[in-house]
Amino acid sequence: MSNNVTRQLCASAYLTPGLSEKIISFVKNPYKAIVHPPGLDPVVLLKHALNARSKERRFYALLFIPSLLCILTLPLLPIALLFLTIIFLAVLVRYYNNKRFIKEHFITGNFNYNFSYDGSEKELIHQLQENTTKNVVYYSGYSPFVGCGYEVGGWSFVIDIDKGKTDLGQTLAPKSFQEDELYYIVSQELLQLKLENLSIENKIYFNGKDLRNNKDILPNIFRHPVTEVNSEYTKKAMNYGVENARFYKMIQVTGWEGDLVLSAFLRFKKGEKTLFVENNYYLLPPIKDEYRAVDRIKQDSGIRHFLRLMTKLFLISIVETIRSVSYVFGQISKGIKSLFGISPEAKLRKEVKISPDYDYGAHSSIREMVCQSQYFQHFQKLDKERFLKTIDKRIFNGITEFLDSKNISTEEFKTRENIVMNNGIIVQSGGVLTSQNVSAGIGASIRNMMNPGNPGKAKAK
Repeated sequence: MSNNVTRQLCASAYLTPGLSEKIISFVKNPYKAIVHPPGLDPVVLLKHALNARSKERRFYALLFIPSLLCILTLPLLPIALLFLTIIFLAVLVRYYNNKRFIKEHFITGNFNYNFSYDGSEKELIHQLQENTTKNVVYYSGYSPFVGCGYEVGGWSFVIDIDKGKTDLGQTLAPKSFQEDELYYIVSQELLQLKLENLSIENKIYFNGKDLRNNKDILPNIFRHPVTEVNSEYTKKAMNYGVENARFYKMIQVTGWEGDLVLSAFLRFKKGEKTLFVENNYYLLPPIKDEYRAVDRIKQDSGIRHFLRLMTKLFLISIVETIRSVSYVFGQISKGIKSLFGISPEAKLRKEVKISPDYDYGAHSSIREMVCQSQYFQHFQKLDKERFLKTIDKRIFNGITEFLDSKNISTEEFKTRENIVMNNGIIVQSGGVLTSQNVSAGIGASIRNMMNPGNPGKAKAK
Protein backbone atom coordinates (compact mmCIF):
# COMPACT_ATOMS: atom_id res chain seq x y z
CA MET A 1 0.00 0.00 0.00
CA SER A 2 1.47 3.33 -1.09
CA ASN A 3 1.10 5.99 1.61
CA ASN A 4 2.83 8.50 3.82
CA VAL A 5 2.83 6.37 6.97
CA THR A 6 4.93 3.64 5.36
CA ARG A 7 7.54 6.19 4.27
CA GLN A 8 7.67 7.87 7.69
CA LEU A 9 8.03 4.58 9.58
CA CYS A 10 10.73 3.30 7.21
CA ALA A 11 12.72 6.49 7.85
CA SER A 12 12.10 6.16 11.60
CA ALA A 13 13.77 2.75 11.56
CA TYR A 14 17.02 4.70 11.04
CA LEU A 15 16.14 7.78 13.10
CA THR A 16 14.44 6.35 16.20
CA PRO A 17 16.60 4.14 18.47
CA GLY A 18 15.05 0.75 19.14
CA LEU A 19 12.27 0.96 16.53
CA SER A 20 13.91 -1.43 14.08
CA GLU A 21 14.20 -4.06 16.82
CA LYS A 22 10.52 -3.64 17.72
CA ILE A 23 9.48 -4.07 14.09
CA ILE A 24 11.60 -7.21 13.69
CA SER A 25 10.18 -8.67 16.92
CA PHE A 26 6.81 -9.12 15.18
CA VAL A 27 8.40 -11.61 12.79
CA LYS A 28 11.05 -13.42 14.84
CA ASN A 29 8.85 -16.13 16.40
CA PRO A 30 8.16 -18.70 13.61
CA TYR A 31 5.13 -20.10 15.47
CA LYS A 32 3.32 -16.83 16.17
CA ALA A 33 0.69 -15.52 13.80
CA ILE A 34 1.32 -12.20 12.06
CA VAL A 35 -1.63 -9.95 11.28
CA HIS A 36 -1.34 -7.64 8.30
CA PRO A 37 -0.78 -4.12 9.66
CA PRO A 38 -3.64 -1.97 8.30
CA GLY A 39 -2.64 1.10 6.35
CA LEU A 40 1.00 0.30 5.58
CA ASP A 41 3.31 -1.95 3.57
CA PRO A 42 4.94 -4.39 6.05
CA VAL A 43 7.44 -5.92 3.62
CA VAL A 44 9.28 -2.72 2.69
CA LEU A 45 9.12 -1.64 6.35
CA LEU A 46 10.77 -4.88 7.49
CA LYS A 47 13.47 -4.51 4.81
CA HIS A 48 14.41 -1.09 6.13
CA ALA A 49 14.24 -2.29 9.75
CA LEU A 50 16.66 -5.12 8.95
CA ASN A 51 18.94 -2.76 7.03
CA ALA A 52 18.92 -0.23 9.88
CA ARG A 53 19.76 -2.90 12.45
CA SER A 54 22.52 -4.29 10.25
CA LYS A 55 24.06 -0.82 9.97
CA GLU A 56 23.82 -0.34 13.74
CA ARG A 57 25.50 -3.68 14.46
CA ARG A 58 28.38 -2.93 12.09
CA PHE A 59 28.81 0.49 13.68
CA TYR A 60 28.96 -0.92 17.22
CA ALA A 61 31.44 -3.61 16.14
CA LEU A 62 33.63 -0.89 14.59
CA LEU A 63 33.43 1.19 17.75
CA PHE A 64 34.09 -1.65 20.19
CA ILE A 65 37.91 -1.51 20.42
CA PRO A 66 38.26 2.30 20.77
CA SER A 67 35.27 2.35 23.16
CA LEU A 68 36.72 -0.39 25.36
CA LEU A 69 40.13 1.31 25.40
CA CYS A 70 38.47 4.65 26.19
CA ILE A 71 36.75 3.15 29.23
CA LEU A 72 39.86 1.27 30.41
CA THR A 73 42.08 4.36 30.12
CA LEU A 74 39.72 6.72 31.97
CA PRO A 75 42.31 7.18 34.79
CA LEU A 76 44.68 8.43 32.08
CA LEU A 77 42.41 11.23 30.87
CA PRO A 78 44.49 12.47 27.87
CA ILE A 79 44.62 8.96 26.38
CA ALA A 80 40.90 8.40 27.06
CA LEU A 81 40.12 11.70 25.31
CA LEU A 82 42.16 10.55 22.31
CA PHE A 83 40.02 7.42 21.96
CA LEU A 84 36.87 9.50 22.54
CA THR A 85 37.95 11.76 19.67
CA ILE A 86 38.20 8.71 17.40
CA ILE A 87 34.70 7.69 18.49
CA PHE A 88 33.44 11.24 17.88
CA LEU A 89 34.81 11.19 14.33
CA ALA A 90 33.07 7.85 13.69
CA VAL A 91 29.78 9.28 15.02
CA LEU A 92 30.26 12.36 12.82
CA VAL A 93 30.82 10.26 9.69
CA ARG A 94 27.77 8.13 10.54
CA TYR A 95 25.64 11.25 11.00
CA TYR A 96 26.45 12.64 7.55
CA ASN A 97 26.14 9.22 5.88
CA ASN A 98 22.71 8.73 7.48
CA LYS A 99 21.66 12.24 6.50
CA ARG A 100 22.56 11.56 2.88
CA PHE A 101 20.81 8.17 2.96
CA ILE A 102 17.63 9.68 4.45
CA LYS A 103 17.64 12.47 1.86
CA GLU A 104 18.07 10.00 -1.01
CA HIS A 105 15.41 7.53 0.15
CA PHE A 106 12.78 9.18 2.35
CA ILE A 107 12.25 12.81 1.47
CA THR A 108 8.77 13.18 -0.07
CA GLY A 109 8.90 12.10 -3.71
CA ASN A 110 12.04 9.96 -3.32
CA PHE A 111 10.56 6.95 -1.53
CA ASN A 112 11.03 3.64 -3.35
CA TYR A 113 8.78 0.69 -2.46
CA ASN A 114 11.12 -1.68 -4.32
CA PHE A 115 13.97 -1.23 -1.83
CA SER A 116 16.26 -4.25 -1.92
CA TYR A 117 17.73 -5.90 1.18
CA ASP A 118 20.27 -8.70 0.69
CA GLY A 119 21.58 -9.09 4.24
CA SER A 120 22.03 -12.25 6.27
CA GLU A 121 18.53 -12.07 7.76
CA LYS A 122 16.56 -11.84 4.53
CA GLU A 123 14.84 -15.13 5.43
CA LEU A 124 12.76 -13.06 7.86
CA ILE A 125 11.22 -11.26 4.87
CA HIS A 126 10.13 -14.62 3.46
CA GLN A 127 8.84 -15.58 6.92
CA LEU A 128 6.76 -12.39 7.06
CA GLN A 129 5.25 -13.09 3.65
CA GLU A 130 4.56 -16.74 4.49
CA ASN A 131 3.17 -16.24 8.02
CA THR A 132 0.98 -13.17 7.54
CA THR A 133 -2.58 -14.42 7.87
CA LYS A 134 -5.07 -13.83 5.08
CA ASN A 135 -8.68 -14.85 5.75
CA VAL A 136 -7.97 -16.32 9.19
CA VAL A 137 -6.85 -14.37 12.25
CA TYR A 138 -5.27 -15.88 15.36
CA TYR A 139 -5.47 -13.53 18.30
CA SER A 140 -3.88 -13.51 21.72
CA GLY A 141 -5.74 -12.15 24.73
CA TYR A 142 -9.22 -10.69 25.01
CA SER A 143 -10.01 -8.85 21.79
CA PRO A 144 -10.25 -10.87 18.57
CA PHE A 145 -9.81 -7.78 16.40
CA VAL A 146 -6.09 -7.71 17.05
CA GLY A 147 -3.98 -5.03 15.41
CA CYS A 148 -6.92 -2.79 14.49
CA GLY A 149 -6.54 -0.26 17.28
CA TYR A 150 -9.04 1.22 19.69
CA GLU A 151 -12.63 0.12 20.08
CA VAL A 152 -14.76 3.14 19.19
CA GLY A 153 -18.22 1.66 19.38
CA GLY A 154 -20.71 -0.59 17.73
CA TRP A 155 -24.25 -1.86 17.92
CA SER A 156 -26.17 -5.12 17.97
CA PHE A 157 -29.80 -6.23 17.98
CA VAL A 158 -32.13 -9.12 17.21
CA ILE A 159 -35.04 -8.94 14.75
CA ASP A 160 -37.82 -11.39 13.90
CA ILE A 161 -37.57 -13.09 10.53
CA ASP A 162 -40.72 -15.18 10.83
CA LYS A 163 -43.05 -12.23 10.14
CA GLY A 164 -44.00 -11.86 6.49
CA LYS A 165 -44.30 -8.47 4.80
CA THR A 166 -47.67 -7.13 3.72
CA ASP A 167 -48.28 -6.67 0.00
CA LEU A 168 -51.64 -5.35 -1.28
CA GLY A 169 -53.26 -6.23 2.02
CA GLN A 170 -51.94 -9.78 1.99
CA THR A 171 -49.27 -11.12 4.37
CA LEU A 172 -46.65 -13.07 2.42
CA ALA A 173 -44.84 -16.14 3.71
CA PRO A 174 -41.15 -15.43 4.55
CA LYS A 175 -38.57 -17.23 2.41
CA SER A 176 -35.69 -19.12 3.97
CA PHE A 177 -32.10 -17.94 3.49
CA GLN A 178 -28.52 -18.47 4.60
CA GLU A 179 -26.17 -15.91 6.11
CA ASP A 180 -23.78 -15.99 3.15
CA GLU A 181 -26.56 -14.60 0.92
CA LEU A 182 -26.98 -11.62 3.24
CA TYR A 183 -23.23 -11.00 3.47
CA TYR A 184 -23.05 -10.90 -0.32
CA ILE A 185 -25.86 -8.33 -0.69
CA VAL A 186 -24.38 -6.07 2.00
CA SER A 187 -20.91 -6.32 0.42
CA GLN A 188 -22.30 -5.31 -2.97
CA GLU A 189 -24.08 -2.37 -1.37
CA LEU A 190 -20.83 -1.21 0.23
CA LEU A 191 -18.83 -1.62 -2.98
CA GLN A 192 -21.17 0.85 -4.68
CA LEU A 193 -19.55 3.55 -2.54
CA LYS A 194 -16.51 3.31 -4.85
CA LEU A 195 -14.20 4.52 -2.09
CA GLU A 196 -10.60 4.34 -3.27
CA ASN A 197 -9.26 2.82 -0.04
CA LEU A 198 -12.21 0.61 0.91
CA SER A 199 -11.58 -3.10 1.41
CA ILE A 200 -14.08 -5.84 2.30
CA GLU A 201 -12.70 -9.19 3.45
CA ASN A 202 -13.87 -12.43 5.02
CA LYS A 203 -12.19 -13.15 8.36
CA ILE A 204 -12.43 -16.15 10.68
CA TYR A 205 -11.15 -15.48 14.20
CA PHE A 206 -9.50 -18.12 16.40
CA ASN A 207 -8.04 -17.73 19.88
CA GLY A 208 -4.36 -18.62 19.67
CA LYS A 209 -4.65 -20.96 22.67
CA ASP A 210 -7.43 -23.09 21.14
CA LEU A 211 -5.55 -24.47 18.13
CA ARG A 212 -3.72 -27.49 19.52
CA ASN A 213 -6.33 -30.12 18.60
CA ASN A 214 -7.62 -28.42 15.44
CA LYS A 215 -5.87 -30.34 12.67
CA ASP A 216 -7.56 -28.28 9.94
CA ILE A 217 -5.90 -25.13 11.27
CA LEU A 218 -2.76 -26.54 12.91
CA PRO A 219 -1.66 -29.70 11.06
CA ASN A 220 1.73 -29.64 12.80
CA ILE A 221 2.28 -28.13 16.27
CA PHE A 222 5.85 -27.23 15.27
CA ARG A 223 4.71 -25.20 12.28
CA HIS A 224 2.82 -21.96 11.88
CA PRO A 225 -1.00 -22.29 11.69
CA VAL A 226 -2.45 -22.15 8.18
CA THR A 227 -2.75 -18.60 6.87
CA GLU A 228 -5.75 -19.20 4.61
CA VAL A 229 -8.73 -21.54 4.39
CA ASN A 230 -10.68 -22.45 1.26
CA SER A 231 -14.04 -21.05 0.21
CA GLU A 232 -15.91 -24.15 1.39
CA TYR A 233 -14.55 -23.75 4.92
CA THR A 234 -15.34 -20.02 4.84
CA LYS A 235 -18.93 -20.65 3.74
CA LYS A 236 -19.34 -23.19 6.53
CA ALA A 237 -18.08 -20.62 9.05
CA MET A 238 -20.54 -18.04 7.67
CA ASN A 239 -23.63 -20.21 7.80
CA TYR A 240 -23.10 -22.81 10.49
CA GLY A 241 -20.04 -21.73 12.43
CA VAL A 242 -16.89 -23.73 13.17
CA GLU A 243 -15.56 -24.90 16.51
CA ASN A 244 -13.93 -22.23 18.71
CA ALA A 245 -14.13 -19.57 16.00
CA ARG A 246 -16.25 -16.67 14.76
CA PHE A 247 -16.78 -15.37 11.25
CA TYR A 248 -16.87 -11.60 10.58
CA LYS A 249 -17.04 -9.52 7.44
CA MET A 250 -14.26 -6.94 7.83
CA ILE A 251 -14.96 -3.56 6.22
CA GLN A 252 -11.94 -1.27 6.29
CA VAL A 253 -11.43 2.31 5.13
CA THR A 254 -7.98 3.93 5.07
CA GLY A 255 -7.69 7.70 4.95
CA TRP A 256 -5.15 10.48 5.35
CA GLU A 257 -2.45 8.46 3.54
CA GLY A 258 -2.57 5.69 6.13
CA ASP A 259 -2.85 7.96 9.17
CA LEU A 260 -6.46 6.94 9.84
CA VAL A 261 -7.84 3.40 9.53
CA LEU A 262 -11.44 2.62 10.46
CA SER A 263 -12.43 -1.05 10.62
CA ALA A 264 -15.95 -2.44 10.95
CA PHE A 265 -16.56 -6.07 11.90
CA LEU A 266 -20.01 -7.23 10.82
CA ARG A 267 -21.64 -10.49 11.85
CA PHE A 268 -24.98 -12.14 11.16
CA LYS A 269 -26.29 -15.15 13.06
CA LYS A 270 -29.60 -16.66 11.97
CA GLY A 271 -31.76 -18.56 14.39
CA GLU A 272 -34.97 -20.44 13.72
CA LYS A 273 -37.11 -17.30 13.97
CA THR A 274 -34.65 -14.47 14.57
CA LEU A 275 -31.64 -12.77 13.01
CA PHE A 276 -28.86 -11.42 15.21
CA VAL A 277 -26.95 -8.47 13.73
CA GLU A 278 -23.69 -7.23 15.24
CA ASN A 279 -21.28 -4.51 14.14
CA ASN A 280 -18.07 -3.45 15.93
CA TYR A 281 -15.92 -0.42 15.10
CA TYR A 282 -12.18 -0.10 15.71
CA LEU A 283 -9.94 2.84 14.89
CA LEU A 284 -6.22 3.20 14.27
CA PRO A 285 -5.42 6.87 14.94
CA PRO A 286 -2.40 8.67 13.44
CA ILE A 287 1.12 7.48 14.24
CA LYS A 288 3.01 9.09 17.11
CA ASP A 289 4.74 12.38 16.44
CA GLU A 290 8.20 10.91 17.09
CA TYR A 291 7.81 8.78 13.95
CA ARG A 292 7.27 11.85 11.75
CA ALA A 293 10.83 13.05 12.35
CA VAL A 294 11.83 12.66 8.69
CA ASP A 295 9.49 15.50 7.73
CA ARG A 296 10.97 17.80 10.37
CA ILE A 297 14.57 17.60 9.20
CA LYS A 298 15.74 21.16 8.67
CA GLN A 299 18.39 22.34 6.24
CA ASP A 300 20.03 24.62 8.82
CA SER A 301 23.40 26.27 8.28
CA GLY A 302 25.61 28.83 9.99
CA ILE A 303 28.04 28.80 12.89
CA ARG A 304 25.36 28.47 15.60
CA HIS A 305 23.85 25.41 13.98
CA PHE A 306 27.32 23.91 13.51
CA LEU A 307 28.27 24.40 17.17
CA ARG A 308 24.95 22.98 18.41
CA LEU A 309 25.37 19.98 16.14
CA MET A 310 28.95 19.31 17.28
CA THR A 311 27.90 19.52 20.93
CA LYS A 312 25.02 17.11 20.32
CA LEU A 313 27.25 14.64 18.46
CA PHE A 314 29.88 14.80 21.22
CA LEU A 315 27.27 13.85 23.82
CA ILE A 316 26.01 11.09 21.52
CA SER A 317 29.61 9.83 21.26
CA ILE A 318 29.75 9.33 25.03
CA VAL A 319 26.50 7.37 24.97
CA GLU A 320 27.59 5.28 21.97
CA THR A 321 30.85 4.42 23.75
CA ILE A 322 28.88 2.65 26.46
CA ARG A 323 26.36 1.16 24.03
CA SER A 324 28.97 -0.38 21.74
CA VAL A 325 30.78 -2.13 24.61
CA SER A 326 27.48 -3.31 26.08
CA TYR A 327 26.26 -4.54 22.69
CA VAL A 328 29.41 -6.53 21.81
CA PHE A 329 29.65 -8.15 25.25
CA GLY A 330 25.96 -8.99 24.99
CA GLN A 331 26.53 -10.72 21.65
CA ILE A 332 29.51 -12.63 23.08
CA SER A 333 27.36 -13.73 26.03
CA LYS A 334 24.62 -14.96 23.68
CA GLY A 335 27.20 -16.89 21.65
CA ILE A 336 28.62 -18.61 24.73
CA LYS A 337 25.14 -19.55 25.96
CA SER A 338 24.28 -20.99 22.56
CA LEU A 339 27.57 -22.91 22.45
CA PHE A 340 27.34 -24.48 25.90
CA GLY A 341 23.63 -24.39 26.54
CA ILE A 342 20.29 -24.60 24.78
CA SER A 343 19.76 -22.23 21.86
CA PRO A 344 16.79 -19.81 21.96
CA GLU A 345 15.25 -21.74 19.05
CA ALA A 346 15.48 -25.03 20.97
CA LYS A 347 13.99 -23.42 24.08
CA LEU A 348 11.07 -22.09 22.06
CA ARG A 349 10.50 -25.46 20.42
CA LYS A 350 10.50 -27.14 23.84
CA GLU A 351 7.98 -24.61 25.12
CA VAL A 352 5.67 -25.37 22.19
CA LYS A 353 6.03 -29.11 22.81
CA ILE A 354 5.26 -29.13 26.54
CA SER A 355 2.54 -26.44 26.53
CA PRO A 356 -0.87 -27.82 25.47
CA ASP A 357 -2.23 -24.26 25.50
CA TYR A 358 0.68 -22.63 23.68
CA ASP A 359 -0.55 -19.32 22.31
CA TYR A 360 -0.06 -19.09 18.54
CA GLY A 361 -2.01 -15.83 18.39
CA ALA A 362 -0.79 -12.34 17.56
CA HIS A 363 -0.92 -9.78 20.37
CA SER A 364 -0.76 -6.66 18.22
CA SER A 365 0.34 -5.29 14.84
CA ILE A 366 3.16 -2.96 13.82
CA ARG A 367 0.67 -0.22 12.93
CA GLU A 368 -1.08 -0.55 16.27
CA MET A 369 2.25 -0.34 18.12
CA VAL A 370 3.15 3.05 16.63
CA CYS A 371 -0.24 4.80 16.86
CA GLN A 372 -1.04 7.56 19.31
CA SER A 373 -4.25 8.05 21.30
CA GLN A 374 -5.31 11.34 19.70
CA TYR A 375 -6.33 12.65 16.32
CA PHE A 376 -3.63 14.69 14.62
CA GLN A 377 -6.12 17.11 13.06
CA HIS A 378 -9.75 18.02 13.72
CA PHE A 379 -10.77 16.98 10.20
CA GLN A 380 -9.57 13.44 10.91
CA LYS A 381 -12.26 13.17 13.58
CA LEU A 382 -14.88 14.39 11.12
CA ASP A 383 -13.70 11.96 8.44
CA LYS A 384 -13.90 9.09 10.90
CA GLU A 385 -17.51 10.04 11.63
CA ARG A 386 -18.24 10.29 7.90
CA PHE A 387 -16.76 6.86 7.20
CA LEU A 388 -18.61 5.31 10.12
CA LYS A 389 -22.04 6.74 9.31
CA THR A 390 -21.67 5.96 5.60
CA ILE A 391 -20.83 2.33 6.35
CA ASP A 392 -23.76 2.09 8.76
CA LYS A 393 -26.17 3.49 6.19
CA ARG A 394 -25.01 1.10 3.47
CA ILE A 395 -25.24 -1.89 5.81
CA PHE A 396 -28.81 -0.98 6.73
CA ASN A 397 -29.71 -0.42 3.07
CA GLY A 398 -28.37 -3.84 2.15
CA ILE A 399 -30.17 -5.63 4.99
CA THR A 400 -33.47 -3.86 4.21
CA GLU A 401 -33.23 -4.78 0.53
CA PHE A 402 -32.40 -8.39 1.37
CA LEU A 403 -35.17 -8.88 3.94
CA ASP A 404 -37.68 -7.36 1.56
CA SER A 405 -36.59 -9.75 -1.20
CA LYS A 406 -37.26 -12.63 1.20
CA ASN A 407 -40.80 -11.37 1.96
CA ILE A 408 -39.79 -10.57 5.55
CA SER A 409 -41.34 -7.57 7.30
CA THR A 410 -38.80 -4.75 7.69
CA GLU A 411 -40.84 -2.59 10.08
CA GLU A 412 -39.00 -3.76 13.20
CA PHE A 413 -35.65 -3.51 11.45
CA LYS A 414 -36.29 0.06 10.27
CA THR A 415 -37.09 1.04 13.86
CA ARG A 416 -33.70 -0.32 14.91
CA GLU A 417 -32.05 1.52 12.03
CA ASN A 418 -33.60 4.84 13.04
CA ILE A 419 -32.34 4.45 16.60
CA VAL A 420 -28.77 3.92 15.42
CA MET A 421 -28.75 6.51 12.63
CA ASN A 422 -30.57 9.28 14.51
CA ASN A 423 -28.72 8.92 17.78
CA GLY A 424 -25.30 8.38 16.29
CA ILE A 425 -23.06 5.47 17.08
CA ILE A 426 -24.15 3.41 20.07
CA VAL A 427 -20.96 2.90 22.05
CA GLN A 428 -21.41 -0.36 23.86
CA SER A 429 -19.41 0.75 26.89
CA GLY A 430 -21.51 3.89 27.26
CA GLY A 431 -18.70 6.37 26.61
CA VAL A 432 -17.92 8.95 23.97
CA LEU A 433 -15.01 9.55 21.63
CA THR A 434 -13.35 12.94 21.75
CA SER A 435 -10.67 14.59 19.68
CA GLN A 436 -8.47 14.83 22.76
CA ASN A 437 -8.18 11.16 23.57
CA VAL A 438 -9.28 8.10 21.64
CA SER A 439 -9.17 5.59 24.48
CA ALA A 440 -7.46 4.52 27.65
CA GLY A 441 -5.66 1.71 25.86
CA ILE A 442 -5.48 -0.52 22.81
CA GLY A 443 -8.38 -2.93 22.77
CA ALA A 444 -10.13 -1.07 25.56
CA SER A 445 -13.57 0.45 25.36
CA ILE A 446 -13.98 4.19 25.20
CA ARG A 447 -14.46 5.64 28.67
CA ASN A 448 -13.65 9.30 28.16
CA MET A 449 -15.84 11.56 30.27
CA MET A 450 -15.91 15.32 29.75
CA ASN A 451 -14.75 17.38 32.72
CA PRO A 452 -17.45 19.77 34.02
CA GLY A 453 -16.36 23.36 33.57
CA ASN A 454 -13.55 22.42 31.18
CA PRO A 455 -15.16 21.20 27.98
CA GLY A 456 -11.94 21.29 26.01
CA LYS A 457 -10.34 18.45 27.98
CA ALA A 458 -11.09 14.76 28.12
CA LYS A 459 -10.34 12.59 31.08
CA ALA A 460 -9.46 8.95 30.43
CA LYS A 461 -10.58 6.50 33.05
